[in-house]
Amino acid sequence: MRKLKRNPIAACLRLALLCAPVLVLSACLDDLQDRQSEALVKQECSTVGQNRQVKEVMADWYLWVDYMPNVSPRGPGSPREMLNALRAAPSDGPPDEDRFSSITDREADDQFRSEGRRLAFGFTNLRTDDDRYFLTQVFPDTPAGDAGMGRGDELLRINGENVQGVSPNTFNQALGPAEPDLEVEFQAERPDGEVYEVIIEREFITIDPVGLLDAFDVGEEENERRVGYLLFRNFIGPAADQLDEAFAELNEESVETLILDLRYNGGGQLAIARQLAGQIAGPEFEGERFLGLRHNDLLAENLDTDLDFGDESGALSIDHLVVIGTQATASASEMLVNGLEPFIDVDLVGADTFGKPVGSYGFDICDQRLFPVSFETVNAEEEGGFFDGLPPDCPAADQLDRALGDRDEASLAEAIHLIETGECDTTEEMVGPWQRPGPGTPARPDVEELLTGGLR
Repeated sequence: MRKLKRNPIAACLRLALLCAPVLVLSACLDDLQDRQSEALVKQECSTVGQNRQVKEVMADWYLWVDYMPNVSPRGPGSPREMLNALRAAPSDGPPDEDRFSSITDREADDQFRSEGRRLAFGFTNLRTDDDRYFLTQVFPDTPAGDAGMGRGDELLRINGENVQGVSPNTFNQALGPAEPDLEVEFQAERPDGEVYEVIIEREFITIDPVGLLDAFDVGEEENERRVGYLLFRNFIGPAADQLDEAFAELNEESVETLILDLRYNGGGQLAIARQLAGQIAGPEFEGERFLGLRHNDLLAENLDTDLDFGDESGALSIDHLVVIGTQATASASEMLVNGLEPFIDVDLVGADTFGKPVGSYGFDICDQRLFPVSFETVNAEEEGGFFDGLPPDCPAADQLDRALGDRDEASLAEAIHLIETGECDTTEEMVGPWQRPGPGTPARPDVEELLTGGLR
């Protein structure tokens, strides 16, 4: 016998006739709406539902929407696969393949952007083009720092598995799931050749955007200049107050030239970039265009806008900025350099930067956040499009066997030499090898690493 489907509205009406009609009917309808709402959420957050939302957002907001393939939401097996299927290809029109659009965990993204907080071991690393992995920063009071891991160490094994020569995906899988208190065993080699092993756990840690601040004199007495050094890690919410404090100190030091170390700064919020630009350039350029945001043809009329220099407290009003950059210098970091160049003397020391002259808005899809490429940026002279990265004026090594902030470290020493002499130091000691004989050339990081400053 065929089983009849129960009609929930009819059931409510029958119950309403037997009981107090208005109250019961209202309660029944409220319950029905709740169940329908739950069903809708489940439908929206199914794989097909999330894929459909990814496609809808991309269709409205994607900078290269004219070149976006038509893909059915029922095809890809996850929102990430859907995003990959919708990316515009290089031959379709964009000046470079779309390696920038991304999707990430919403809760983790909120924690990092608003608090600088992330579940991590406490280090950042770079990958070479022959797939070797070296620590670039190890933060104090973190599991990695407490275990004695250090800048310049090469990771050899993770949980007994060799990681030399493995792909980035395999490396990430070796680190294990992002769970607190998960123990992981690392074998690593220090720059002096010592091999060691440690077992550490992931913890929730907070990393300050302003990492180091210093001031010192450069040059002979008659031509001496007071130079400030600022290591800036990422353009996230807590950076606003920390930059205010840093520039107050730099003003007290009567800094005339600033070395801004952005070598591992993968970007972040343009509001913070605008603040930093104003603090560097000063009130002389208040109201001038810092950056222009250019959207797709559907959105251009309503959303294209200019970000002007604001009147920032504690501004230095310097005429010379030296930026230290690497392949991990991306997005808002590059936009800061490009936006300042029409107004003050800016020199880049180090290596070619990442090459991301485009930005994204964030769209929440269930427990994930989608960042489609939504706009391109240009400076006051309409210059942008640096998809190959910004080239250095003075090439210099990222000398991993010396601490960040060490004035003898190759990139910082090159910046000081440039300020002192007006020329680049092209000796082998400054420009290479980047760390020690053997490793290949540093490779571009993954864009999703840049969203978290590469923190692991």
